[in-house]
Amino acid sequence: MKINLQLVLLLTIFVCACKPDLSNPKIEELYKEVMVIHDEVMPDISTIHKLKKRIRKLGDNSTVSLELIKNLDVADESMMSWMADFGKFRSMDKAKDEEKITYLNKEKEKISEVSKMMKQAITEGTNYLSTKN
Repeated sequence: MKINLQLVLLLTIFVCACKPDLSNPKIEELYKEVMVIHDEVMPDISTIHKLKKRIRKLGDNSTVSLELIKNLDVADESMMSWMADFGKFRSMDKAKDEEKITYLNKEKEKISEVSKMMKQAITEGTNYLSTKN
């Protein structure tokens, strides 16, 4: 768990701190839109870890609880993968603006999907735990 949180911090710092050349206003705006979605959902990683821990602590190895843990794991891993992949944007400084815009639009879609996945997994985990208390 400590390693996961350290990895999250490291990747977040890497994604946010190493901002690429954003001299084109359209590219800068798209980049900001992508990062707003990321920054909104990133803190939910800790919620995901807490939910997994609480569900496991119940000792319930039912199909439902195992599926919830799996969904939380997938959501967590999706964010980690997205952050690692998004790091490629920094190497696009020599790419044409159209290529950067296309890339950022695709990444905006991807991080939006990751956000939905994380929120759904959190809602399902929270609802499950509320029935157990």
